[in-house]
Amino acid sequence: DRGKGENQLKDPFGIAVDPITDRIYVADNNAHRVQIFSRDGHWIRCLRDEQMLRPKLIDITYYSILVQCNYVVVKFNRSTLRKETIYKTNNFLSGICTDSMNVFVGCNKEIELMKLTTDLEQVKRIPLLTEFKREDTRLRDISLARDVIYVALTTTQYPIQAFSKEGILLRCVVPEDMLGTIRYMCLDTQLNILVTDRKSSDIKIFSNEGQLISKIGKKG
Repeated sequence: DRGKGENQLKDPFGIAVDPITDRIYVADNNAHRVQIFSRDGHWIRCLRDEQMLRPKLIDITYYSILVQCNYVVVKFNRSTLRKETIYKTNNFLSGICTDSMNVFVGCNKEIELMKLTTDLEQVKRIPLLTEFKREDTRLRDISLARDVIYVALTTTQYPIQAFSKEGILLRCVVPEDMLGTIRYMCLDTQLNILVTDRKSSDIKIFSNEGQLISKIGKKG
């Protein structure tokens, strides 16, 4: 249900599933919290922190829960749910993904990645070397699969672009039947690309080459 109650969602954004407990974590953006539910929908608890304002996206590893907000990333211990550290930046952030060694966050306006250690210490900035963008192009989300970072951009010509971890463009994906810009994106185990289409208000599933496989939901 919609609302500010403990078991309600005011403005849900990102969602993630704990790989160990199978619990569902939801970034409740306008309520400045992360809500935790069991797989069958029962409310468990919420995460709050004074620096976790407008949480957008969540990434969960075997050891940590990473919550990406507009200008910070907050790291919680996955077992105790206690805050461990925080990363702050002046760049507006859009997207977060991890591998076994590093955390990557996307910078909305600069079209680049911040590479961090798992303790959220900045290692370096990685400009995304692509010619397929305009001055008003913005980075919307990122996802990592098999050492390739997929980036969702606001450009309608090449909305999904695949990069190496060094920022080198590998290829562009042009999804069929995309009516608007992508809000969020993820990849499944078969490397299919799942996106939320802001204009049609549905979820589209594409093959890794961009062919439309199916749609979920519809505009209400």
